[in-house]
Amino acid sequence: MLNGAAALGILSGGSPGGGSNLSALNLFRQINKNEAKLRENYFNRKDVQQSIETFKTKISKFEDIDALVKDRKSLQFLLSSFDLDSEINNAGKIKAILKSDINDQNSFANRLNDKRFAELANFVDFKEKGFKNLRTASSQQKLIDKFLQNTFEKDLSGQNPDIAKAFHFLRNINNVSTTSSLLGTLQLREIVTTALRLPQEIARQSIDKQISMVEAKFDVKKAVISDQSSGISNFRQSRFEDDIQAIEIAKSQAISAENALSSLDRRLQNARERLKLLPEISSPDGFNANRIPIHQTAVKQLSEINGVTAAARSAIEELDPILKGLDERAKKILEVETQDDLDNLKAGFAEEAAKISDLIYHTARFRDPDTNTNINLFKPSGGVVDAGSPNSYTAARINYAYQDGTLDNNPITTLSGPLGANPYTVQSGTLGSNPYTVQSGTLGSNPYTVQSGTLGSNPFTVENSTLGSNPFTIKGGDLVVNPWRWFANHTPNRDSDNTAILKFRIPDHGLQAGDKITVAGTTNAFGADLNGTYTVHSVRTSDVIYIDVGVDLGSPPATHESAGGNSGTFVTNRVQVNHAGHPFSDGDTATFSGASSVGGQSLNSSFTVQNQSTNAYEFLLGSPGSAAATGGGGSVTVNASNQVTVAHTGHPFDNGDTVTFSGGSSVGGVS
Repeated sequence: MLNGAAALGILSGGSPGGGSNLSALNLFRQINKNEAKLRENYFNRKDVQQSIETFKTKISKFEDIDALVKDRKSLQFLLSSFDLDSEINNAGKIKAILKSDINDQNSFANRLNDKRFAELANFVDFKEKGFKNLRTASSQQKLIDKFLQNTFEKDLSGQNPDIAKAFHFLRNINNVSTTSSLLGTLQLREIVTTALRLPQEIARQSIDKQISMVEAKFDVKKAVISDQSSGISNFRQSRFEDDIQAIEIAKSQAISAENALSSLDRRLQNARERLKLLPEISSPDGFNANRIPIHQTAVKQLSEINGVTAAARSAIEELDPILKGLDERAKKILEVETQDDLDNLKAGFAEEAAKISDLIYHTARFRDPDTNTNINLFKPSGGVVDAGSPNSYTAARINYAYQDGTLDNNPITTLSGPLGANPYTVQSGTLGSNPYTVQSGTLGSNPYTVQSGTLGSNPFTVENSTLGSNPFTIKGGDLVVNPWRWFANHTPNRDSDNTAILKFRIPDHGLQAGDKITVAGTTNAFGADLNGTYTVHSVRTSDVIYIDVGVDLGSPPATHESAGGNSGTFVTNRVQVNHAGHPFSDGDTATFSGASSVGGQSLNSSFTVQNQSTNAYEFLLGSPGSAAATGGGGSVTVNASNQVTVAHTGHPFDNGDTVTFSGGSSVGGVS
């Protein structure tokens, strides 16, 4: 009877009735024995935790699926959770899957044979829930668990690829009950047919034929793992999930405590610094020595302002009933019947009205707390209050700790002086009648003549020539020892997403920002495999460029460090063309034909000229070549499709004029 070990034997090169690959089997048993510890070590790895934290941070900011798909790191995390990381470069396909209606059986995700795509669409359910399932703590944890499960198994494949397949097989075999359902699950189908040495071409046979071929060598029902083993596995998984959740909570609490302590520490440091300054602040001869006289003067001014405010408030309170009385008398005047009554109302109205000016003139005053003198603030001289004035109002003295010292009288001087009579003069004058004249006139009949003429035979010449043998060189070659360089003092050393920006040394590189470069053969640098294709971030010198590697490598080192080994190579998308006496300027279009491929790239197309010199120029490909190379063969021709010479004897044109042609045939492929 087949069990998990026998199934592993099949996956490792054995057969259902024969012996298994003992080295893989022994390795699997060793891993299985220490599975809990291995998983814990993997889950706690810095790069793994960094991937989780980066995803959780970024997913909270996305507004739509397009933003998610454009962010390669977040998309890689999501796809890895469903064992679809190989689809990372199929952005359009993934976008269509995530936008699929999971309730429509004819939607794109549900029509695909690989059920993992439907599983991904069902989990996200963007049409109904948006980003909720990727942001809510419970569903987000399920996604993280799937990510950890799949990436852990892939990590084991570094020791033996069959180990990862074995774990996947044992984890999923209980989900199928028939050979038909096994063949309908693409990953299990590939694992079992490969293990049974059945060719992939059996997919062209009828389903019944495929089932009979598999069942002749393999019994699905006997491969199912016992309930006890399954129970143990589920128990372990549950324990792992509980542990991860507890770790997440503890980590969150620790970060909060760390932030609180950091804030408290900063406040204590600020308090210490301020305490050190206290003697200087409190001493009359300290920091504020020059400001004390200013403050003393301001105290008197503030006291006057306070008096004005109190006086104005009192005046308003006294003025209000007087105005109301005047209003009532005005209404009575409209209803008066005798002259005596009118005279009495007029006299009373005048008496009350006289109080208004007296009230305003005499009430706006205050008692100076230093001299005990009543000062009238509305008098230009600031003189004393008139005798018989209404009740006076004393300003509240401002309590201020005066420093020793007395100011002279009137310590503040405002620069002023009277201007002469009518000091301003505005230039003006009166124009004569109808001073404006617009030039005009009437043209004769048919005054316009458009220059035209008929050109001679074949007047157009498109610049073209045949290049020398192998004129193209795709830039690239061997790298110097340890080309990757990183240092905390470099500017820049990180981008806005905290991914690392490293120096990359290539003597006389000739590259520009925006060029593309493929790096291969370098050893791990700063904890990561940095081989791959990049866009040049910026150029530092003729020997050094900056590359955004798209990976968070942690904090840059405090000292200048280099890495990458001595076997690296590079290739770019920049091509140099050797063309003696060419007619091109930067920005012109050069069209090539008759060239053989160079570095895996076809160069028979039109390109924009860059960096032209007397006998050479450059252009850019859409992507780097497969290798640095020189070639193109001996039959390469080039047309300057935007440079045409027109034979036109005695033409009337100047540079910058517009010329319109008609009736001509195509020349050099140009109409």
